[in-house]
Amino acid sequence: DLLKWCERISVNFDSTSSATAQNVFQEALDCFTAMLSRPEGRLRMAEIIGSKLNISKEKAQHFCQMYQPGISVSEVGVSVGRVTLCRKQTEAVQLSVDSQTFAATRPSAVLLEQLAVCVSKGEPVLLVGETGTGKTSTVQHLTRVTGHRLRVVNMNQQSDTADLLGG
Repeated sequence: DLLKWCERISVNFDSTSSATAQNVFQEALDCFTAMLSRPEGRLRMAEIIGSKLNISKEKAQHFCQMYQPGISVSEVGVSVGRVTLCRKQTEAVQLSVDSQTFAATRPSAVLLEQLAVCVSKGEPVLLVGETGTGKTSTVQHLTRVTGHRLRVVNMNQQSDTADLLGG
């Protein structure tokens, strides 16, 4: 996680910019707190990380509890918070984006931004959680707006290798 964080923040690093400090903090949140299941634990960890980066407790709380990244779709790209992904330019993409709805709630928008960052960096992603929390629909929305094809394989504790390889 530390190496992943260092690799992420090394791009466009400017020690004189306040935007860089915020970006370093957001990347730290993704790398070190996203896997924590309890919101209290994430908040406490964010406050600790923030204190080391001279980020106020209030700002750390904002990013854990209120921050919602902006989402905008243009003809050439999709911007989700701090990252922009290129879109495939096909007619099918234009039609599917216009005809689909996606509830960009705070949790789904934050997950969408985290996924977009991972996609832009070529990082693997494993989404785990309760059924019906929006994991699949968020990934489907991201692939739909970027014009990529998605194959969904739902896994559970009884899943076997035959489910992936065919049996």
